[in-house]
Amino acid sequence: MLQVYLRKQRMMQNLKWVLEKQKQDFKVDNLKMQLTSNSTLWEQLAEAEKREKILKQELENSQRTITTHEKIIEHLKDQIKSTSRDN
Repeated sequence: MLQVYLRKQRMMQNLKWVLEKQKQDFKVDNLKMQLTSNSTLWEQLAEAEKREKILKQELENSQRTITTHEKIIEHLKDQIKSTSRDN
């Protein structure tokens, strides 16, 4: 009877050990997936920051071009006014 009890006790310990190992494996797998997900998010963030930098440069170039064109328009308006006064 003691042998049966000891065998059951060992089986329970083994079962407990297997369950704990499964829990740990599950946690490790989840952490691996999270790490992969985080890595992907960091890559996406880096790409988004690159695109943002490019868009900011394009915006600055567009603003400079607009300013230059506005100055040219004002200069041409002044020339037209001057020409119309001379006539």
